[in-house]
Amino acid sequence: MNTFKLIGCILPPNKYSISGVDLPSVEYKIPTIDETIKCHFQIEQSKITVTCEVAEYKKENLRFYVNYVTDFTRAILHLISFSLADALDVFFDEVEANGAKLKLLRADPRLQKLCTAFKPDNNKFSAAMRIVMKEPNLFLALSDVISVLRDGTVDVSACYRAIERLRNILSPDESKQSKEPLRKLRDTLKLSKEFIEYIAKNTNGYRHGKLKPLTPEIRSEILRRTWIILNGFIEYRMEKDKDKKR
Repeated sequence: MNTFKLIGCILPPNKYSISGVDLPSVEYKIPTIDETIKCHFQIEQSKITVTCEVAEYKKENLRFYVNYVTDFTRAILHLISFSLADALDVFFDEVEANGAKLKLLRADPRLQKLCTAFKPDNNKFSAAMRIVMKEPNLFLALSDVISVLRDGTVDVSACYRAIERLRNILSPDESKQSKEPLRKLRDTLKLSKEFIEYIAKNTNGYRHGKLKPLTPEIRSEILRRTWIILNGFIEYRMEKDKDKKR
């Protein structure tokens, strides 16, 4: 049996000093990697340490460990949040394994490359920001897809919800009961019907409260397609806004 630790803190920091909570251990079989993980939780002064046991620690499985441990820890914090009527969260920034401490890197370089509409350090960012500030549904669509990155276990239904928000921006009066409710969005962004249906098909169960583990490949492809759609939509709105100013 191999042991490693995930170390983080409760957010917002320094708001509550939470210590001494009696926390049972959690044992769970991660279906996507067929690995059982046992977690022991400790909260002291709002710092969180989760000691994890697995049959064999594999660095390539770290993202799965982090995702599931984060969800388990959030379940604890949701109970505390409910009792306090306040919204608390957790952020793990360090892993201790094989006698070494490493900083956790969460960014996905593959998805970074798909954001071509703007970057935080170029002059297109302010234009993108103006678009988002004028479109509440676009802001919420961004919030949806970022939540999938943050809560990275199984529920990817927010990806399709983000797409439906974009549909509502383009055609707010279009009925969801129509034969092709996403036709205008597809035509505007020059997307195939299959491109969006892949996301709809693989998130359908989650949208109706059913939990069904997805393979890492399917989850990754859902995110890739969602990034392409959202990036394309932002580019489209930025061009449209530029045309208005001419």
